[in-house]
Amino acid sequence: MASPSSLIYAALNAVNWHEYQSQISMIEMTVYEPARRDELTTLERIACHPKSASVITLDGAKLVGFCMGAPLEEFPNVTGANTDSNWGNHNTLYSADTAIHPDYHGQGIARQLKTRQLERARELGFSFLTGRNREGLADAMWHINQTLGAVVDQRLENDYDDDIHPNVCIYYKINLT
Repeated sequence: MASPSSLIYAALNAVNWHEYQSQISMIEMTVYEPARRDELTTLERIACHPKSASVITLDGAKLVGFCMGAPLEEFPNVTGANTDSNWGNHNTLYSADTAIHPDYHGQGIARQLKTRQLERARELGFSFLTGRNREGLADAMWHINQTLGAVVDQRLENDYDDDIHPNVCIYYKINLT
C-alpha cells in the first residue's frame, strides 16, 4: 500500500470511465450496504455527464477511491435532491457517491477527494454542493463534509429500504460562493 503522498488524483469522465468501471463497482459493493449502492449505469451517467465533478484516487494502476457528482437536476428520484430549494436553478452539484477501498481508510483520501470535487464544482460554475450521509454508517464522511462547510438542509427519517438503524439520512448543503 502506497503512502498518501504517492497517490494520484485524477478526473473521472467519459474518456476513462470504461477503464475504471469494474474497480468502481467492486468498491461500491464492498463499502456500501445494498440500500446505498448505485447501479453501474447510474454511476456511468454521473461520471460521463458534461458537468460532472468526479475524481478518482489511484495507487499505481489500482483505483482506491472515488467521489462522483453531477448537476442536481440529474437526480429526480433521490429524496432530498428532488425537494431541494435550488431544484431547477441549475446552480447545484449533487455529490452522489464517495467511497474508499477499506484497505485505504483513515489516510485522508476521502477529504482529498471531496476537496478536489468542491474545487471542480466551483470551476464548473456551481454555487452549491449537496449530498446525503447516512447517520451512523457515514458519520466519518459527515464529519468531513461539516469541516468543509456542510450544514444540514434536511433530515430524512426512514429513508432507506432496509432494517438497519438508525434509518436517518442527512441531506446537506455546502455554499461554494
